[in-house]
Order: sequence, then C-alpha cells, then structure tokens
Amino acid sequence: MKSILGRAETGAVHKGLAWTGVIFNLCSLLYYAAGMQKAEFNFDREGERITAYGLMIDRDYPRLIGLLQDPNFFVFYNTLFFAFYLCNPKGLLNKTGLMLCITANLLTFSRGGLLVMIVLFLIYGMIHHPLKQLKMVLGAGVSMAFISYVLVIYFKFDLYGILESRMEDFGEDGGSGRFELWGKAWGYFEDHIVTGVGAFNFPDYNAYEHGEALSVHNTFLDILSESGVVGIFLYLLFILLLLYQLVQKKVYKECPYLFLTFIGLLLQMAFLSVIINDMFFLYLALVSTYLHKRENSAVHKGVEIPVDRRAS
Repeated sequence: MKSILGRAETGAVHKGLAWTGVIFNLCSLLYYAAGMQKAEFNFDREGERITAYGLMIDRDYPRLIGLLQDPNFFVFYNTLFFAFYLCNPKGLLNKTGLMLCITANLLTFSRGGLLVMIVLFLIYGMIHHPLKQLKMVLGAGVSMAFISYVLVIYFKFDLYGILESRMEDFGEDGGSGRFELWGKAWGYFEDHIVTGVGAFNFPDYNAYEHGEALSVHNTFLDILSESGVVGIFLYLLFILLLLYQLVQKKVYKECPYLFLTFIGLLLQMAFLSVIINDMFFLYLALVSTYLHKRENSAVHKGVEIPVDRRAS
C-alpha cells in the first residue's frame, strides 16, 4: 500500500479516501437496513449477538455491523474516514460522507465509538478556530435531528432512546465484561512479568481457566499480558516515536486528519485488541507516504540549480 500510495498524487489519494468512505458507509447502512427488514424490527430475541446481514442484535440492541463482523471494529475502521471528512468539510461529497459516517457510527451503539467522535470534534475545534467550526457542528446537529425524526416517526425506531439506555447499562455490565477481562490480563502479567504468557495466548489461557476464549479488549493490556515488560516497552516506543514524528513535522496543522486519526485509533485501542489490523497498517502507510513526500519536497526546494557561467 505504501508503494501504491507513493506513486499517486496527494489529490488522488484524498479523492480515493472520500469516495471509499462514502461507498463503505452507504453500503453498510443499506446492509443494516436489510438486516432490520429481515428481523422485522423485532429486537427482543433470546441469546446474544444474533446477526442478520448488516445487523447484530446484542442484548436487545439493534447494532450496526455493516460490511464487518463487529460493531466496535466498524467504528475503528471508520475513524480514518470520519477524521478525513471532519477536516475536509468542503464539497458535497465530503459533507455527505461526514453525515453517513456519523449516522453509521451512532447506529453501532458503541459507547467507545461515540466517545471517540466527541473527542475528535473537540480536538479539531481546538486546532482550528472554534467559531469557524460552529457552522459545521450546527449543520451536523440539524441533519442528525432530521434523521432521528424520520427514524422515530416513520420507522418507530427511537435512536436516542436506545443510546440513552446503552449509556445507562455501562455501570451494570462493566463495559460489556471488559473490566473483568482487564483484571485477568493484569493477573497474567503479574505471573509472567518479563515476557508474558506468549503472543496470542490470552484467549487460550482464558478458555482453559474460565471456559471462554475471549480477547482482552485492550491492546495495551493484551500486549502486557502476552509479551510482558519487553513487549509493552517496544510497542509503546513505536507509538511514541510515531507521535513524535506527527508533532515534529506539525502534521496536526498541515494534514490534521492524519493526526486526528492517530488519536482516534489510539483511544479505541483501550477498548479493542488490535495488535494486528489491516486498517491500522493502512493508516501507517498513509502517514509514511505523507512524511516521505514532505521530506522530498523540502529537499527539492532547498537545492540550488548550478549555473554554467561559461555557457552564458
């Protein structure tokens, strides 16, 4: 991907991101609607994580999974597109993409995903003049109010009511069982401090001791429990070096969507196990390509073309 992106013009890369985000979110929403139709808008089902096309019924919540298999990972994949549209609001294509992103992310009913969207909005407001962003925020609010009105009146689908219920459940379900898993991961780390229990071994340990092959749902605790101090040191060193590059090169000013995407992905890593993930690798390819092109541009600008005085 880095090789392909490196051969393309920056404008072509951005146009590709804009169209891909619209297609991804639009297809996911249509697939979700097909799942809702198949479920006949009946979410009171026995069992958990029942899927129908782009819909997952999880404890009576109709959660969007779209073209993926998990609602939380859907928001993770959508972070790049959301940050891009947020930082490039001009044009009908980007405005449409932003509305589709917000709608799809809300329909996942992912508490971590909703938190990330709010944080990225706030950071973008701090990077740029807040008053200039007020129009975009108001436009997004009006659009979401209209979408909610259509869902409630015509489809009898109370979006904000479900969101409110989802937030109230946080104190009762322990973050969907994450707190308990985090405690187990810390326990494995205490027993194997230096090198951990081995890469990708947490699910097997958990299945052997507790009967369920579950992941940690926290990238940093996942690495800590499976690779110990050695692994977490190397991973955090990598993350800090990447952050240093973004700050040193002032990416937050010149190409803010890459900086916001990094923050969004990092925040979601606290709720997901994404040590190896294709979207994260794609993001690294985008950052690496941008920095490489920027460095080459600076080098060319600083080169003085020698003049042959004899020829003149």
